[in-house]
Parts: sequence; structure tokens; C-alpha cells
Amino acid sequence: MKKNNVINEINNKEMNETMNLNTSNKKNCRTNLSRLAALILSVALTSAAVPCQICSADEWGQGVYTCSEGNLDFYYCEDLGGYAVSCADKTVESVTIPAEVNGVPVTALRGGAFSECTNLKTIEIPDSVVSVGDDAFFGTQWLEDRKSEKGLVIVNGTLVNGQNAEGNVVIPDTVTSISALAFRGNEKMLTIQIPDTVTRIGENAFDRCSNLTSADVSENIDVIPAWMFSGCSSLTTVNIPEDVTAIETGAFCGCKSLENADIPETVGYIGGFAFDNTRWLENRASEDPCVVVNGILIDAGECKGSVVIPDGVTVIGNRAFNINDDVKKLTLPASLKLIDEEAFYSCKNLRTLDIPDSVEEIGSSAFLDCSNLRTVTIPESVKKLGNNAFNGCDSLRNLTVKSRNCVIDSGMALPYGTVVYGYKGSTAEEYAVKNGLFFSALDNSETIGQNTPAGDVNKDEAVTNADFVACVLDIISGSPAEESGSDINADGKLDVTDLLVLRNILIA
Repeated sequence: MKKNNVINEINNKEMNETMNLNTSNKKNCRTNLSRLAALILSVALTSAAVPCQICSADEWGQGVYTCSEGNLDFYYCEDLGGYAVSCADKTVESVTIPAEVNGVPVTALRGGAFSECTNLKTIEIPDSVVSVGDDAFFGTQWLEDRKSEKGLVIVNGTLVNGQNAEGNVVIPDTVTSISALAFRGNEKMLTIQIPDTVTRIGENAFDRCSNLTSADVSENIDVIPAWMFSGCSSLTTVNIPEDVTAIETGAFCGCKSLENADIPETVGYIGGFAFDNTRWLENRASEDPCVVVNGILIDAGECKGSVVIPDGVTVIGNRAFNINDDVKKLTLPASLKLIDEEAFYSCKNLRTLDIPDSVEEIGSSAFLDCSNLRTVTIPESVKKLGNNAFNGCDSLRNLTVKSRNCVIDSGMALPYGTVVYGYKGSTAEEYAVKNGLFFSALDNSETIGQNTPAGDVNKDEAVTNADFVACVLDIISGSPAEESGSDINADGKLDVTDLLVLRNILIA
């Protein structure tokens, strides 16, 4: 497949992001300032509040940390109704986690809470802890000792490690959560049964389990997490539960032996590279280079030339056209609603496309590094242009935004010299002015006669170099803008901006 070079790059890189904070905890656990303040006022603390040494308050946004119980730091987690251990002194050798702090229960261990506490050998965890974040014990001697004693390391219902499990592995039904990277690199495991008691699985949980042949997944998870089975080259059979709504980035990437994937209709999101380098995807692409699942175009790596995306497609998926230099022109269907993030990343020979007025959102970096794309019209239906949507489009000359209220992300950077067309007082004008780009109002251009195209200075019903010369002469002579056809951007002035707009019209 055309994207194998990207897959190799992905498989070889260190996935450090999964070694950091538990993303779920970071999103869901928010400091309850008022309740914490009440606690501080009502309970005499023996030590002052200090910032955690692993993560600053700024990193967590609302983070307030209370140094308590010796070498442990805590923060309040409203969703779990208690304190979470946020981090520990890196030199600690033995830890006893209290069941409560200042009368409030300790209910969680944050992702990475004891990460790199290399001297930690003993730890006592109370039953009050109901949530254990990803990599909570990474790099500790305690974890290494537990791994050598048994195949599965389980802490209060969370399976934190299974890298030494062998053969046909059955996870006990006391487990409710599987940590990120829990089985990563296990070459001795042949099959895995995940009970229905499991409701959460972390990213990369079974990454690079090269001899795993089949997986029976819990029916009570709704997301197949990113890179869950990536690099499981022997995997031939896996069930995707009927209630799953999303298959995230790279979930089955590199499962070379996977021929069948029964994807339920409930799945409304499929991330980039989710099935890359699988027999299933190769077989689908050989039948039709536009591989569509549940209305999502997930892969178009084999498309060439002028591409017509079939009717019924509602989403151009993440990285669907990734680094496809063979695509030059696109025809998008009227059914299309979303152009997802990085959908056309680095399609360097893509020159023209017509975006239908059914599209509601263009995701971040959707056309990043499409260096030959020259002219784009954003229809009135589009409500949002994502961050970096057209960054790296070095040949872009004209961007027309027909919506007056389209949200344009401040991170979108257009090359200097691009003319932004839009309505006066619109978000397009605001964006152009803020970023030092030329703006041309559409308000007056719509009153031009049907046979008089924009830029037709000499009114001969065609835009040619003669119009450019006429525009130059009008500017030099100081002709009144209201009497001249050279006010191309309809701003009531004749200046170099009109020449730039006219130049872009000629180029386009």
C-alpha cells in the first residue's frame, strides 16, 4: 500500500505520549476549588499547599495540590469523589497510601503517579482506590517484582501489567480496566479473553504482541483505543463489540494477518491508519481504491488522477489520502459533511477541488502541505475551519469564504499574497486583517453582470493581461475608484491590493 512508509515510521517511533498522563483522567478529573477551599478552611493542615513536582498547576489548568502524608502529593478529583495521588518523592522506597486525607477518601492513583520511582519496593494500596491511571507504577522495582511473580499484575480491579503472561490468557472477571501498554511486546501470549466486566482499555494495551492470534474483546467497551493491537502481526481473529462507536488511530495497524473485520454500524469514527498494513484493507482496496465503511472514507491511498468520491460518503477520514502524490483533482459528493483532520495531508499534486455546500466542518490540518493547491472556495455551509487547515499550501492564491460567521482557527496560516474573499464584517475579513492578508469583499462582486467576470477591467467579458495593464494605468492616473472597473476588491480605493487580486485571478 502507498502508505506503508508512514506505517513503518509510526511503528518505529517511540510512543512517548502514552507514557505520560492518563488522558481520560486529565479530561475528567477537575479540581473542585470551592470544596477544596472549604476543606482547607475547616481542617488545620500541618503543611502548606505546594505544587506537584511532576506537573505544574498550569499544566492541569485548575490544579491545586496539597502536600500531605509524608512523600505523597494529592489533588482533588471531583468525578471520583475524593483525592488522587498525583506523584511521589522519586527516592521513596516504601509507600503506604492512606485511605483518606483530611477526612476525604483517596480514590485514585493518577497516571504516572509513581513513575520512575526506581527504588520503590513496597506499596500498600487501600480498597478505597477505585481508579488506577496508566503507567502509575512504570519503572518501579515494585512492578518488576510483581511481574516476575505472576503473569497478570492487578491492582484493585485494574490490570496494570501482563507482559509476562503466557499461552492462552483469560483475564479474571474482577478486572474492570486495562492500563495502557499493559501487554506491550508480549511475545508469549497466544490468545486473550477480555471479560465483559472490563469497560475501559488504555492505548497500546496489546501493542506488538507478535504471536497473538485471536482476541475476544469485552462487549462493554464503546471505544477501540488508539494502537490497541498495532503490530500484532499474527492476529487473524478479533471481535469488535456491537456497541463500539469509535475505532481510534492505528488500532489494528500492522496486523498483517487480519483478513476479516466485522465493523458494526454503530461505529461513527475511524481514526487514521486504523487498518493500515492489514490483509483486510488490502483486499478492500483491490476491489475499490476508495475504501468506505459506514459512510466514512478511511483509505484512498491507491487513488490516482481525477478522483470522484462516491455518493453516500459523509466523512473523509483522518489521513485517508495521506501523502498521495498521484491525486490531482477531486470531486466530492453532495452527501459529505466532514473533512476530517489531515484528510489530504501532503497531497502535493492536488491542484483543484470543489467543496460541496453540504460540508459543515473542515478539520485541523485537513489540507496541510498540499503545496500545489491554488484556489479554494469554502461554501456557506461550513461552520468551522480547523487549525492549520491550509498551512503549507504555498501556491494558494485565492481563498473564498462564503459564510459570514465561519469560525476560522487562529492557527491557520496562509502564504503571504493569498487574497481572502469574503463579506464585509465577516469572520473572513477579521481573519485577513488580523493576519496581514489582502481582503476582497464579495458584497459588490455579486452585482457584476452575468457576462462580466470579476477582474474584467476593460469590460470585454474576459480576464486577460490587458485588464492587468488597464488596472495599472488606472492606479497611476489616479482614476476615481467609483468610476473605474479597477477596484477589484471593491474597497473604494485603487491600489496595489487590486493588482494583487487581479494577478491571482489570472493565475487561477
